[in-house]
Amino acid sequence: MNLAVEHLKKHWLALVVGFLLLLVIFNFNTIAYLLTRDKNVETTIRADALETRMYFSPASGVFKPNDLIAVSVLLDSTKDPINAVEGEIVFPTDKLEIKSISTKNSINTLWVPVNPHFSTTTNTIIFSGGLPTPGFLGIAGNILTVVFRAKTAGLITVSLINTHVLANDGLGTAVTVPSQLANFSIVTPPVVPYPAEDLNNDGKVDLSDLSIFIANWGIPKNKDMDLNADGAVDATDLSILLSKLVLLAPQE
Repeated sequence: MNLAVEHLKKHWLALVVGFLLLLVIFNFNTIAYLLTRDKNVETTIRADALETRMYFSPASGVFKPNDLIAVSVLLDSTKDPINAVEGEIVFPTDKLEIKSISTKNSINTLWVPVNPHFSTTTNTIIFSGGLPTPGFLGIAGNILTVVFRAKTAGLITVSLINTHVLANDGLGTAVTVPSQLANFSIVTPPVVPYPAEDLNNDGKVDLSDLSIFIANWGIPKNKDMDLNADGAVDATDLSILLSKLVLLAPQE
């Protein structure tokens, strides 16, 4: 008996470690589940949230007047294969101008009755099309891309209306999709003041400005070349220009 007690005292740590290892082996699946549970739940929630939606990409941005803005209409469908989509794109015609409507790389292989187009009757871009079995199942399937030109400064909202998404189930079952908006800001950049001697407004006074100046020698073709506003482009103006002229140092 005493020998057994002494043996336990000497090897108690090894026994404890061995017992713990046995617990880990027999409960491996439970431990693995607990470690990955939150991640699995998060993945499931994300997949459910992405079931079906039709949306703009990009959905926001800041641009300048005359900038081109390429806006795509995309489709996510992670649960039901889709074989038909339609809708209308509404935008402020006083602030945006259509430059092109493209169906390149579209998931749709046919359009009815015609390709996506701008309707002068509704002042909207109308699209209606689909694809055969097995339909579309995935994320970010491109439907069409519209390139706009920003006309004036201001806040712009582009929206999808009258949308219909149909499942590839042989019954034309409607799949509900939430409404989507895109919001853009068109801002006029601040005016950068250039010195009078910077005749081509490129941010520097150099040989290009001198060339322009010489071309207007005498009675100026462009009054901006008359730097002292005395009605002539002459030596006085040349002196003013040379005082601001910056030349590149010759390379040795």
